Amino acid sequence: MIDVNGLRLGNYVYKTDDQTQQKVAKQVFMIQPSYVSLEKQNGNPCDIHLVEPIPLCHDLLYKNSFNLIDGRFFSRIVMNSAPNGYIEIPVEAKIKYLHQLQNLYFDLTGKELKVNL
Repeated sequence: MIDVNGLRLGNYVYKTDDQTQQKVAKQVFMIQPSYVSLEKQNGNPCDIHLVEPIPLCHDLLYKNSFNLIDGRFFSRIVMNSAPNGYIEIPVEAKIKYLHQLQNLYFDLTGKELKVNL
């Protein structure tokens, strides 16, 4: 289960497909205390107990332009005010799930992280 208080609109989560029983990544477009609405669910709310966070893994970080430097992952975030035009933000081990990374990225940059799954 995922903590609904940690979600924002646009976060990606896993939902098990009712027919195939496979986990499918879905984007959140509405949040209520006990349920969320996900893309391609025909607008039907989904009980929060049926939604799971997407664990961060090396492949997911690589797909989303993070680089491994000295055993730590970094993302180059364009900052016009930085001397070289970008700053590197380390992804610490405390971030375990994709939605947490999305939220941190948004908090730091004011922009949504473009996610490739």
